[in-house]
Amino acid sequence: MLSARREDQRKARTRELIELGGIVSMVDFPVDRGTLTGALLWALDQFKTEDDLQHALKKRGDAFIAERENEKKTESQVSAEKVAAEQTPA
Repeated sequence: MLSARREDQRKARTRELIELGGIVSMVDFPVDRGTLTGALLWALDQFKTEDDLQHALKKRGDAFIAERENEKKTESQVSAEKVAAEQTPA
């Protein structure tokens, strides 16, 4: 039972890490560990001095992700409609 819980935790952590890597790719951030680490450390420093920055960044990030998801959803719908139209006999 403990082993199953650990396995579930490991899978959840793996999923989270994959999602975070996907976000780095999604925003076309330079894939360099030093640059990414520096940017994150800079953001943490800014959070200490600017009270609303974390909220503003989250709002911006959430909006970007939602827009991206809507674009993908629209692309999928268009593709599905195109496939359906091609399969419909004339």
